[in-house]
Amino acid sequence: MPLVLRLADAVFEAELGAVRSAAFARAAPVLRSPPVGGPRKRGLAGPPWRRRLLDGLQGDIWGGFGAALETVLRRHPGLEVTEVAVDRSGDLCGRARAVLTRHGVRFAVATCFDLQVGSMRHRAEDLVGPGHRVDQPAWAEVDACLDAHVPPELDTASFRLMRRILQRDGGNGFVLDAYAEDQLVIACRAGGRLPEEFADWLVEAADALGVTLRFAADDGGPPVAELARVGFAWAEGKERFFMTRSAVPDPGTGPLP
Repeated sequence: MPLVLRLADAVFEAELGAVRSAAFARAAPVLRSPPVGGPRKRGLAGPPWRRRLLDGLQGDIWGGFGAALETVLRRHPGLEVTEVAVDRSGDLCGRARAVLTRHGVRFAVATCFDLQVGSMRHRAEDLVGPGHRVDQPAWAEVDACLDAHVPPELDTASFRLMRRILQRDGGNGFVLDAYAEDQLVIACRAGGRLPEEFADWLVEAADALGVTLRFAADDGGPPVAELARVGFAWAEGKERFFMTRSAVPDPGTGPLP
C-alpha cells in the first residue's frame, strides 16, 4: 500500500513512464484518470481510485513476474520455489523475487520494475552450483548449469526429449508430460499449431532416444493430418483420445544414451 500512496501522489508531481508503458497495461488506464483535486482530497473518489490502482499494479507486477517464473519452471522440471518476496528499492521502483533450487543448484528469478520510467525487466540472480557462483548470470548460464546437474529421477529418455523440445521451441505452444521413462505425452495449447517441420524433427528425436509419443489431438483438426503423415495412429480403448507412435530406433545405433 505505501507504493500505491506514493504513486498516487507522483501522478500529480510529474509525468510517469508507467502511464504509457505496455508493461503496466492494467495500471496505466487508472493512472491516466486520477480523481479531480488529487487522491487525498476529501471526498468519495480517492479511496476507490487507489484500490483500482492497487489492483492494476498487482496484476501488472505479479503477471509479468509470474510469466518469467513460468518460463523457467517449464524449461527445467523439478525446480522448487523456496522463497517469494517483493521489496521496494525507491519511491517508485522495486523487485519481485523468487529463489529456486534443484539438485545442488540455487538461483533467483527477479522482476525489477520502475514506474518512473515505465520499465519492467526480468533477470536471473545469485546462481550457485557445484563449482559455480555468479551474482548476475545470463539466462543461458542458468540453463547450462541446470542441464549439467540433472537429478537422476529426471535423467530419463522422456525427460531428455522434453528438454530437447523446450530448447528447440521454448515449449510455449505445448503441454508436456514425461508419463514414463520412455513415454512422452504432448498436447497443443488452445489454438496451437505445430511449428513448421516440427513433426519430422520430433519423430527423429524420439527414435534416437527410444521414446514412445502420445499426442492428444482433436479428430479431424490440426495437427491430426500432420501427425498421421509421420506415423502416428489413433490408439484404442481408454487411450482412444491420443494418437501414438512407438519409437523405431536405427538398427545400426539403437537408442542414444
